[in-house]
Amino acid sequence: MVVIVKLMGGLGNQLFQYATGKALAERHGASLKVDLSWYERDDRQGAFQLDRFLFAFEVVTPEEIKRLKHGTSSVISLLRHYGQDQIAGHLFSVTHGSTLPQNLTYYPERAIDFDPAVMDLSGDVYLDGFWQCENYFHSLRRELLSGFQLRDEIDKKNRDILTSITSSGSVCLHIRRGDYLSDSSATRIHGICSPAYYERAITYLKDVLHNPTFFIFSNDPAWVRERFDLGTRFVSVENNQGAGYMDLYLMKHCNHFVIANSTFSWWGAWLSEAKDNVVIGPKQWFSSKEYNDADRMPASWVRMEKR
Repeated sequence: MVVIVKLMGGLGNQLFQYATGKALAERHGASLKVDLSWYERDDRQGAFQLDRFLFAFEVVTPEEIKRLKHGTSSVISLLRHYGQDQIAGHLFSVTHGSTLPQNLTYYPERAIDFDPAVMDLSGDVYLDGFWQCENYFHSLRRELLSGFQLRDEIDKKNRDILTSITSSGSVCLHIRRGDYLSDSSATRIHGICSPAYYERAITYLKDVLHNPTFFIFSNDPAWVRERFDLGTRFVSVENNQGAGYMDLYLMKHCNHFVIANSTFSWWGAWLSEAKDNVVIGPKQWFSSKEYNDADRMPASWVRMEKR
């Protein structure tokens, strides 16, 4: 058995996809491979950053992708679902020039909610989706933590920041703007967390923590400089533009978190090994009411209004 998972999007998405594929592979004693074809477009160069860490995976070949994805196209899958294997096999042989393998499953994500059927898939599987729920891979936490180690040595600037983070009552404060404002689809589906959300979270943490230091990570550092009184208690981390993997590595080492409605800071908080940490996240993960927020965050995280 082999599990192939399609990777797409930024590092946060990549981690969800990899973790879900890895969990399914581990469950069945299968090998795991990743499909990186989404990153072949010129405007997506540099977006794949999972390989900056020690996660183990093979990259699938184009031939394997074709066999798995087209082997169970939607029409063929429907025919097989209703027991029409003979017709499905004939259709496959006509369109692909080979015999239909009996154990292939091309499994696109059905909805954003947790889908327990994923973990019962058997045979060769191709997972195509985002899988943004820890229920898929929570049992694999220790292994994912082991893999989240940088392949290359950390540079001096980031080493100094890391020392500051680990030697203080550090709070990771993630502000995502950028594409959430410029991309109309992202604005409609996600929307940004308001300044009031961050103000409420900061006030809450100042009440429950002793002298916290807020390390601010954002894709809009100019906005951060305008909104925050930077200095001893508020530090803007701006030296890793284009190297999100390094920001995420630093974020992970903070003690407490104020995350955006972003998979990027979700992983920073989830990978944290700090004891008794406080994680604050937006109560409304999506702005669009057609999407369900229920599975977005672990139950122990504090939810606050993002408006």
